[in-house]
Amino acid sequence: RRGARPQTLDEIQETAHVLEQMLTAYLATTDLSASDRRWVQGDAAIKLLVLARLARRHSIAVSVQLFTRALYLSPTVLFQAAAILWRKRSAESGT
Repeated sequence: RRGARPQTLDEIQETAHVLEQMLTAYLATTDLSASDRRWVQGDAAIKLLVLARLARRHSIAVSVQLFTRALYLSPTVLFQAAAILWRKRSAESGT
């Protein structure tokens, strides 16, 4: 299932757990500038938002928990997500 998104609530939660473990290990073992650190945390937060969206159909509580963890990692993640959606919609509409 390479490239497949997690489908079940257990898969979603396990994916989030692995993502956060990898992030913690990477940040602990890599000497990053503050800017690069924020970028890595923001990227992980975007992934948690995707997982929160997937979890929504199974459990609102888990979805909110993942959303909150994303905000904790990167408070600006909502602006990043909005910019991604804006660019995607603009590309789809051709404007």
